[in-house]
Amino acid sequence: MAGFQPPSLSLNYLPFSGNIPNEEVLLLPEFVPWSQVQIIGKPDWLDVIFIDYAYDEEDEDQIIGLRYTIAIKPQAANQLPVGYHTGNITLRVKRPFVFQDRNYILPVTLRILQYVQLAISPVIWQVNYTQGNTPPSGNFFQVSASRPWSITSNQTYLTFSQTNGVGTAQVAAYVDVNAVPLGTHIAQFLVDDGANTVTGTVVIKIFGDGPNDYVVVNPAGLEFSETYHLNPTDVRTFTVDSSVDNVVSTNVGWLEFSETDLDAGFSTVSVRTINTQTLDLGAYPATISISNPETGTRTIDVILLIVAKQLPGLVNGGFYYSEDRNKLSMNNSAANQQATLAIKATGKFGIKNYVKRVPYYQNLMQSVIGLETKILLTQELIPVLNSSIFYVPIKPVRYDIRLNNVAILGLNNLAQTISSGNQFQNLRFINGRNPVNGKAEKAFFTRLTYLPEKIEVAADGWLAISMRYIGAVSNFKANLIVGNNVAEPIPTIWPVNLSNTEIYTALIKVSELNAVPGNRYLLEFEKMKTEIQIKHSQMPTTQIIWENEWDCPEIFNCTGPLEITNDDGSTTTTLTREGQDYEKTIEIKRPKSFSINTGNIYQAERDFLGTIMHAKRIWIQIGKDRFEVIRNFRNVDIFKTREFVTDFTLKFKAAVQ
Repeated sequence: MAGFQPPSLSLNYLPFSGNIPNEEVLLLPEFVPWSQVQIIGKPDWLDVIFIDYAYDEEDEDQIIGLRYTIAIKPQAANQLPVGYHTGNITLRVKRPFVFQDRNYILPVTLRILQYVQLAISPVIWQVNYTQGNTPPSGNFFQVSASRPWSITSNQTYLTFSQTNGVGTAQVAAYVDVNAVPLGTHIAQFLVDDGANTVTGTVVIKIFGDGPNDYVVVNPAGLEFSETYHLNPTDVRTFTVDSSVDNVVSTNVGWLEFSETDLDAGFSTVSVRTINTQTLDLGAYPATISISNPETGTRTIDVILLIVAKQLPGLVNGGFYYSEDRNKLSMNNSAANQQATLAIKATGKFGIKNYVKRVPYYQNLMQSVIGLETKILLTQELIPVLNSSIFYVPIKPVRYDIRLNNVAILGLNNLAQTISSGNQFQNLRFINGRNPVNGKAEKAFFTRLTYLPEKIEVAADGWLAISMRYIGAVSNFKANLIVGNNVAEPIPTIWPVNLSNTEIYTALIKVSELNAVPGNRYLLEFEKMKTEIQIKHSQMPTTQIIWENEWDCPEIFNCTGPLEITNDDGSTTTTLTREGQDYEKTIEIKRPKSFSINTGNIYQAERDFLGTIMHAKRIWIQIGKDRFEVIRNFRNVDIFKTREFVTDFTLKFKAAVQ
């Protein structure tokens, strides 16, 4: 029977689950052979993937149909609302040598299931028990999820009514209080659905059967960092809330306490490092003990890092460049740990949430942040070059990061996060490297262009000037330079009129200065200054435009001759008819090539032109027409001895044919 087998499909999809539903279908056309099969219609949320031909069971060389896989496209399906969605896949089969087409339709029904982000409630609770009393009953918490999940505890005395399940469920947590000694203890558990993890915490306080003696120590761990061979400077504190007197001690000689004999009640103890100048590079563990005869000993885990230099890490509200490989650095005193980074990226594309997991090595975790900017950041279209204009070429990608420490599955000692703060907010990234190249960056602006600070340009040329500026930019002005001084007449001023941005680009039409060859001007984009000199040009200039490493536009003005060529782009095939070869054109393209001479340029302009080799997108502006092009050259000689003035002939081909 001709048509699709099966004649229709029904698919269920859970957004963001990572599971992509797919089904195989068979298309049996009414006629064999056929010359072409086209997909002429399908929903945006489906992919149609050709697998192989179907063959006759009796004649294995005879093709009778085609096999396809119909699969969900997660990028589109994730945006659909919960419920049912229908669409048709339409394939057109063409019969050879005759104008006879036949369309085949496969109806598809897609059900979007409700997606529930993994969560637990509550995430922390406390269990109090006095020895000799009736043990407490279980504490219930709710697991909310769409995917199958499992629970892992870091303590054997913490168990659950169920350790795995699917969807939302009420789970009881039980503490075997007879297996827990006197004092305050923290047990944690991990709920994992394969895509995300959440951590729950149970605080257990065990009191004696006499007076309710207790000792509560906070935090559970301390981290110190000192620079190799320098005098120690690090100071930390911990608190002790106790019903009895306590004594503080340590097992190492490089810790010193503000007091060691603590009276009952609430105490704050300062701890500082001493005598660390002789320690080699590395990590040094230690233990602080808080002891009394009534409840025993409580401990604080300590880690000391001796580093060659202090790790800079990332700071809230910072501005960064993705190719600098900026690292988020955290320390942890607990063993067998990995950091879970819940990252929220915000930009022109919307909001994307994802998770990175990085293990600690020698109590140090480092993760490069911002490499995703190359994928996430979207550039604005470069405006049409009619008159001078100001625009925002890019909006930085904002990253907000929540960091949690969890134990590697199968290992105990799931410790609390002890690093100073686990929230990193408003980290703004753009592509490229830091343009200051290790120099002290000016507090108010940074150049985001390779345009030389002094350059020659023809009177009908264009300039692209981009910068990062902290604060509002009010205007752009050009002052005529006479001799070595700025002239007195009123400068040419363009209002900028941009707000809520820190990235600015000015596209300046030089002819608006009414300049003549020989004139010099000082261009001021707030604090960013560029000096230009108007040069002679016997023919109209041609502009080469490209996006630099920061995704900002660069413009190079060519004063030499321009040549445009229409190339042969036809595709032919040879057929045999009645014993004779017949050549037929089957496809016509319209390729175009460009040859542009730069005119005489100096060393600074030569260096500037050399940066085109790192551009991903290039355009040629001829009058009011703009063509996207591809380079047909592999290098630009940016320096030769005894050669001070030169010109280049650059060849391009049209990107769209």
